[in-house]
Amino acid sequence: MRNKDQIVLEGLYEQVCLNEKFDPEMGANKPIDSEKLIEYINRVIEKKRSGKENPKKTSDYLTKPHIHASIAKRVLVQTPEGEKVDIDKFRTILMQRPDDLLRQNAKMVKSRTADTEFFNTSLPALKGLVVDEDTGEFKIIDTCPSAGNCQLVCYAKHGSYVLFPEVSISQNKALNFLFNDSEGFKTQLQNEIIKAARKFKGKKQVQIRWNDSGDLLSPKFFGIVMEIVNNTPMVDHYIYTKEVAMIKAYPNPPENVIFNFSYGAKREQEKLIDPVKDKVSYIVDTKDATKEPILNTIIKFKYIEKKDDEWEYNNIDATKQVIAQRYKIDPKNILTIDELSTTPKGSPGQYNVIVLPGESDLSASRRDVRGTYLIIH
Repeated sequence: MRNKDQIVLEGLYEQVCLNEKFDPEMGANKPIDSEKLIEYINRVIEKKRSGKENPKKTSDYLTKPHIHASIAKRVLVQTPEGEKVDIDKFRTILMQRPDDLLRQNAKMVKSRTADTEFFNTSLPALKGLVVDEDTGEFKIIDTCPSAGNCQLVCYAKHGSYVLFPEVSISQNKALNFLFNDSEGFKTQLQNEIIKAARKFKGKKQVQIRWNDSGDLLSPKFFGIVMEIVNNTPMVDHYIYTKEVAMIKAYPNPPENVIFNFSYGAKREQEKLIDPVKDKVSYIVDTKDATKEPILNTIIKFKYIEKKDDEWEYNNIDATKQVIAQRYKIDPKNILTIDELSTTPKGSPGQYNVIVLPGESDLSASRRDVRGTYLIIH
């Protein structure tokens, strides 16, 4: 006969197991057959070896999660028939729990000031890959459910997010953790934020940027984010998001969180944005002279220019005039990031800020900034 302690322990075990089950409500997901995933991994390896994209598979960019070639090669095994992908080995890699969910990427380091320290969380951009740890089935996750035309110029599908193997795989490990053990994910991340706040207590204010890639992928995930925000009132949080409807339906958000509504979303989300009242961000396309002839003059006349791998202004005033004309805002209220960093905090929505590629994230974290204009080229 089982004693009382055994019954209690069995109950606790069942409760833990229940909490750790794969949660399909955490975000839109669809299964991918192991053989199809192996085909995709082989394409990643072949592209790396040949340096060429299979023209029939260019849709991988939008429909498949990013897998770095170095990670793909780690799961190759030698067989009598030659090298093959060991899908079980790949599954094991994804199921590893990340050591850290709170990070400091290069942009966060650039964003720090004398009195503020910046950190970020990160998920895969557009699509992620997880394992249903109950069944072993792979799932593709839609991490940016309201992304629109921004998908074609997504900064998080370029640069360090895809260049370095450990960055992309850590994002997918975090996503897998979230889907299979959301309570464990929430507890770990909250503890890391509290630890950071304690480290800088009395020295600096801690700022957390949520999802430096990816987005608020479901109401359930948003609930976790807001629970952590509410539980860490000593920390300031800010979020770029295209989930406008979900945010505007949330009653009385706490004072320690700032939402930046991003243009480039699906039409049904964008039409809910009020650029006069809401804090917003724009992707400023200076490349396309056909679609954006006004903005293209910034590059055409070299008002900004890349020098020694960094973008610099040649004519700040002219750049401001172009932005003002295109977005119908007052050029007198436009600042550069450098100007913002030395400008005392003003009234809510007082300024608009131009951000060159590689510059800091300061404008997104301040309530006195109405619009953040992210220059791409």
